[in-house]
Amino acid sequence: NNCISDCSEECNTGIAILNFRFFGGERKVMAVTINEFQLNIDTFSPLYETDITGFIRRGSNSIKIIPKSEFEIETMQVFVR
Repeated sequence: NNCISDCSEECNTGIAILNFRFFGGERKVMAVTINEFQLNIDTFSPLYETDITGFIRRGSNSIKIIPKSEFEIETMQVFVR
């Protein structure tokens, strides 16, 4: 069962979302590794959101961000919707 460890019952039916809010409107290019899965992100938007339900597991998870361009992250959140 893929689930964030400290979530409630909604975890069993919910969708895990990775959400970024960036400063500025420049192009943001990065590789994001969640556990052993890699996402490639290329956006001009100040907001970026994607479903990561299939990438997470119960207990500890790791997220690694490898920037491919220069940008600044205002916030990064993972939540269950």
